[in-house]
Amino acid sequence: MREHAFELQEPYRGVKYPWRCLCHGCGTITSPTSGSILAGQSGCRRCADLRAGAARREDPERAAASMRQAGLEPLEP
Repeated sequence: MREHAFELQEPYRGVKYPWRCLCHGCGTITSPTSGSILAGQSGCRRCADLRAGAARREDPERAAASMRQAGLEPLEP
């Protein structure tokens, strides 16, 4: 778990049990299973949400241009 940027907060109970950890990526307490980590999942819902949001974010200039192309005028940046 340390290799995946988690600081353990409780003893290991088994591969299918949630394991309370501190995520060094965002600083929140999360409870992934070691099985999910071994399967390649991120283990931290907050970090996964932040990555997904960043992937969907559009450049503000491109977004404004798309709106203007559709006949709309952005009121704020």
